Amino acid sequence: MTSREALITYIKDIRKVHGSGTPENTYLPLLKPLFEGLLPEYEVITHPSKDQQGLPDFALREPGGAENIALGEAEALDLPLSSNAHGLQQAQGYAKQAPTLLTNFHEFVVLDGSTELGRYTIAHADLTGHDLKPAALADRHLAELSSPLNVWASARGTLRRPLCGQFWVIFIEKNTVPEVGFPIYLYFNSQNLKPISNSQNLKPISPSSQM
Repeated sequence: MTSREALITYIKDIRKVHGSGTPENTYLPLLKPLFEGLLPEYEVITHPSKDQQGLPDFALREPGGAENIALGEAEALDLPLSSNAHGLQQAQGYAKQAPTLLTNFHEFVVLDGSTELGRYTIAHADLTGHDLKPAALADRHLAELSSPLNVWASARGTLRRPLCGQFWVIFIEKNTVPEVGFPIYLYFNSQNLKPISNSQNLKPISPSSQM
């Protein structure tokens, strides 16, 4: 299944089961095929083993690996993340161990420790309504939704994993650089380790990008 097909299927499935009061566990199985389509190089685990911070809803592993390299917390679709203090607290606990994706199935926020690495939102009305066809909605959001998901999967440790197999990202914690009030991300070409750019908003670099 291509990434576009995975997102189209996700939209269709969300619309099939959405209703007032539908519990988050009804939606949770829909995330696995979405992540497998958008992050095909990783293994997606739902309800991995309980860890020091509790029981994550899902996790990413490298194929054949036993270590969770990223964790996930899913909350109710109809409650905005900004109004869900419990969900944020839970995700922040997981994020002390590994990069964590907090989602209510239409908002996606990536946390690493106390730092937010990225977020993307598909409007609730667009995802659950029927004004836009699933294919049109997928085409509108696929690229930008893929961005924070790629960050979530690749942001492990101080020296990040390669993005798109071509670039490394080095993360400098907030306030470790004088007079800088936000995290800095430096993109390095993995062949010559020359800095390419830095940005307050981290975005994966496409293999076809011309730097």
